[in-house]
Amino acid sequence: MERKLLNAAHLRLKSEHYSKNTSATNYNLYEMNILKLQKKLEVFQVQLQLQFDEVIKLTGIRDKLAAELAVSNRKLTLQLKEKDKQTAELLKKTEELLQLSSHYTNREIKIMMLENELKELLRKRD
Repeated sequence: MERKLLNAAHLRLKSEHYSKNTSATNYNLYEMNILKLQKKLEVFQVQLQLQFDEVIKLTGIRDKLAAELAVSNRKLTLQLKEKDKQTAELLKKTEELLQLSSHYTNREIKIMMLENELKELLRKRD
């Protein structure tokens, strides 16, 4: 406890000595430095506020664009589903056409073979 009192007294004596040795000029320089630092701090605060305002503005723009992108993605997804459906239908119709074409081709081949057989039979008959 006694030690704390000694430290406090020592600090008080040091501060009194400092204030006695500080001239008006030194004190004015000290105040000027404080004012300069205060001005720098105010400028820095304004810069930070401007940057913060820009971040808020850009965040709003980003959110708006993200919402538009989500809507566009939904539309594109629906369009792709519709295209897939149409593609499946086209593939089915193409397969049907191939089968029909194959059927007609086979039929024509059979007709040609029958014609050839008829010609051969007619030749043999003559």
